Amino acid sequence: MEQLYLNQSWMPAENVLVFPAGAGGNFLAGILGKCLWDDKFNTSLEQLGNVIEYNFSGDNGIFHTAHVSQLADTTTGATQVKDYSNTKFKEIANVFKDSNVIILHPDVEWYIYVLWMMKTDDDTNDTMDKIVVTKVVPPENSSSHYKHYDRFSQILKECNVNVIDIQYTDLFIKHNVDSIRQLINFINKDKLNQATELLELLTQYTNLQLDFINKSYNITRTDII
Repeated sequence: MEQLYLNQSWMPAENVLVFPAGAGGNFLAGILGKCLWDDKFNTSLEQLGNVIEYNFSGDNGIFHTAHVSQLADTTTGATQVKDYSNTKFKEIANVFKDSNVIILHPDVEWYIYVLWMMKTDDDTNDTMDKIVVTKVVPPENSSSHYKHYDRFSQILKECNVNVIDIQYTDLFIKHNVDSIRQLINFINKDKLNQATELLELLTQYTNLQLDFINKSYNITRTDII
């Protein structure tokens, strides 16, 4: 188990947010910390080169973030190796046995992938143009980034880890108040009065995303949902 820690940038924490690349998990972790823990939560939420990319860092063992692909990383040499097996997920579950695990599910893969490419400037061979039109992520990229979240959640629950499943669109597109309140109740129920502030911050962030994307593509909330 110690080797698992050494190979990763994350450690067990009171709360862990697991989210796909591009899905705004760093931003979500930062605003949750700001709204739910006040001065107890020593955090940095840094806006990077464009208006939709953030870097989050927190301490005190209160909140950590990770992608499933990071948790599955078993790389020891120059060649990147990922292990998405049930055995590996059970190993991770043991690490998180005392954590509250929030899993942000990629229920709109194509939109999240477009966001990821725009954040990283990783668009090649007109890939983004095709995805915007077809709303389909290439299978190899879907496998790397998105397809494992449901099974990861299921295995953690089977291992008695405290898990909440949140759909990306419920928070970032529909701004579902019930989902926001369920999330707050899951990690710090004494702060349910912060639901309105979280809703406002999520709405502002989504508007920034759409404004940013619409410099290149005409995408509306209706297109995403």
